[in-house]
Amino acid sequence: MMAFADIGWNVSIITRKTYELSPSVLRSAKIRQYVIPRPPGSQLAYGLLTLAFPIYFRKAVLETKPDVVHVHSILYAMISAFSEFHPKIITVWGYHHILKSWRVKRWLERKSIRSADIITVNSPSLAERISEVYGVPPEKIVFLFWGVDLSVFRRGYKDKVEWLRRTLDLEWAETIFISPRAATPHYNVDVIVKAFANLSKCDKAALIILRGTGKGEYIDKIAKLARKLEVHHRVRIIDRFLSEEEMAAMFNLCDAFVSIPNTDQIAFTVVEGMACGSIPIISDLPDYNGIIDHGIGGFRVKPRDVNSLASIMELIAKDKSLREIIASRNIELVKKFADRRRNLKRMYKLYESLISH
Repeated sequence: MMAFADIGWNVSIITRKTYELSPSVLRSAKIRQYVIPRPPGSQLAYGLLTLAFPIYFRKAVLETKPDVVHVHSILYAMISAFSEFHPKIITVWGYHHILKSWRVKRWLERKSIRSADIITVNSPSLAERISEVYGVPPEKIVFLFWGVDLSVFRRGYKDKVEWLRRTLDLEWAETIFISPRAATPHYNVDVIVKAFANLSKCDKAALIILRGTGKGEYIDKIAKLARKLEVHHRVRIIDRFLSEEEMAAMFNLCDAFVSIPNTDQIAFTVVEGMACGSIPIISDLPDYNGIIDHGIGGFRVKPRDVNSLASIMELIAKDKSLREIIASRNIELVKKFADRRRNLKRMYKLYESLISH
């Protein structure tokens, strides 16, 4: 969005109140925002309001008269389904809507997805699944991950890594793991701490936990858990947001990162870690099929499987050659599918091809 505004495109967005973007940021980029309100009260009131979402969408389209509409997620695709506007691109993020759905909703999903001129997805396996479930011709589906800034997320940052090691008092650590996602129950940070505590004969291993958007009550529970399991002296909790450069340095510091949510899509955080050469340990979810194969591009575990996670963490702690082997493979893969600059050019060409027709 910001990238296209930067090159002179007139950009407007429509979003739910929950995801409203900062007006000051949008104003500086001359981006117009339409916000679908969320009323106070019960989920029932919110559910009834969803019936009016297509009206908000149509109103925004009529006012802006866009050259192309780009819809993100199946939910917004359903909102746009009753508009006859074309050309329209739909980007589907992850499997969570596809795996479980009731009959009427599935019908609406199918109508919505089929209304697109082009569908983009962030994993090859998701492309196959959409074609199978919704009956969409494969040629309409494009694997195009938005990508990460490879000028930031890369190997290096030697001075910053050494500074972090000193600042976090980790000069003694031979292996460092990091939980880089939000410290919330969804990301199973408690499982990560329990697995870390189960490492046998790995007293030179450390764990860094990023709070991110997690709530204080949950991070307090995690800190108490670390104390209960007597690993608190080897656990570091970072209670603030990190800049992209700080995050890249953190990934370079850490031998492996653990991202085990209950559901996921190919997360930017995961790809950023791969680009920096840190070994990914992720949930065994279909989103990562063809991107991170178990034992080749990283390791996959069931989200709540403490013992399996502990075994993998122990393997990484004991075999220091794994990082270089996996990092070399992943860095090249990321360059191919997740270079933000290249993928923005690909998206630009998709827009132009649709507009020209």
